Amino acid sequence: MNDYKKIFPNLPERISGLGELAYNLWWSWHPAARMLFKSMDRQGWKDSIHNPVRMLREIPREILEAMA
Repeated sequence: MNDYKKIFPNLPERISGLGELAYNLWWSWHPAARMLFKSMDRQGWKDSIHNPVRMLREIPREILEAMA
């Protein structure tokens, strides 16, 4: 069961794995993973204080659709 759909309802299916990645601290010590979140929305990444869970909750749906 994918509980991340409940947490991130605006996350398109094609990139739904980002929800799981956001909750896995693996992203915090892998520069490429951090850059992935940063590249999605630089200002959103900054505003979320580099918190991918917060960023994915607040990022505009239009940006997510473009990423998918």
